[in-house]
Amino acid sequence: MHYNTIRENQYYTGMVAFFPLFPYLWKLSHLGPVGISLLNGLIYISALAWLSTIFNFTKRNLLLLASVPSLVFMFLPFSEPVFFLASTIVLAGLKKNNTALILSGLVLSGLARPVATIFIPAIMFIHYYTGDNSAKSIRRSLLMIAACAGSMLFVFLIQYFQTGEWFSFIHVQKDWGNYLRLPVFPLNSWAGGFIVRLDAIAFFFGIAAACFLIYLLIHKTKPGSVPLTDKAILFSLCYLAFLSFVILCTRGGIMNSLNRYIFCAAFFMVSINGLFQQQLFNWKNTLILFLVSGLCWLLFASYVHIQTVLKFEFLSLYLVLVLASTAENKVVKNTGYYSVFTCNIIFMMIFFHRFLTGAWVG
Repeated sequence: MHYNTIRENQYYTGMVAFFPLFPYLWKLSHLGPVGISLLNGLIYISALAWLSTIFNFTKRNLLLLASVPSLVFMFLPFSEPVFFLASTIVLAGLKKNNTALILSGLVLSGLARPVATIFIPAIMFIHYYTGDNSAKSIRRSLLMIAACAGSMLFVFLIQYFQTGEWFSFIHVQKDWGNYLRLPVFPLNSWAGGFIVRLDAIAFFFGIAAACFLIYLLIHKTKPGSVPLTDKAILFSLCYLAFLSFVILCTRGGIMNSLNRYIFCAAFFMVSINGLFQQQLFNWKNTLILFLVSGLCWLLFASYVHIQTVLKFEFLSLYLVLVLASTAENKVVKNTGYYSVFTCNIIFMMIFFHRFLTGAWVG
């Protein structure tokens, strides 16, 4: 309904909380809700095919990543597919070391979502971590920052010309409860326990990405350490970590929609594909993952009832099965893989049903 309001009236009704790329595309397409859903699905599938080619996804990994339940939003009238395509362009540019692709993707991403507050720190982190202070590297980083800031300024200009108010997006975000503040614990989300757990596991991936970035920084200067040189993976990890931090510090502990922002992004797929390429499964790592994830669920009040504990521990079991899908042992690997895949398909069907019956998904 929000995107449709912008499609029909642009920003004249004051619906400035959403960025224009998707609703303007919808307007130009002259399609109805079903037609734009089909177009969104086509955009997503095309972008995913391109992403999997660039990063050499195996068919096995591609099927598992494509079954992530939150990807239901790729086939609905939402902005996820256009943002997925834009972020794929960014990642393709980083992988191919193509500045034109990077800048194009950054501009399109900035027209689809308010991501400058995430992308700019990510650019700065990569520049610092790689330690390349050549004039060419500095110039590229500055151009990338300018592309992020420029796209956001362009959106603000569009909104100003149509509403007569500067930075109306920021004012509306504050009215929606999105402003800088300390989070209130326990963390929560809209629509009850089912969605709380969905956003909780998304938050766990954000924390895991942040911890890995800290690990990279600590080991960067150690003798004999091998730095991570793939800028696309670095950027993807930064997106997961910084997005989770921004949501945590601007919503007062309400994590609604985090699962959609995390799981429906090309950055998540690239990060997890990198994980699949590492054989990390062993009993020590499994135990650590189970215990650490259990501690994470405490932030979401998993302790209030034994049933709640068990429901959250299902998430820990799911994460263990994801880890098992990277095992060397074929039996363990297949058990983890097919268990996760089956679970994903079941919950994707549940999410579709929830959406079509008017229930909140994310």
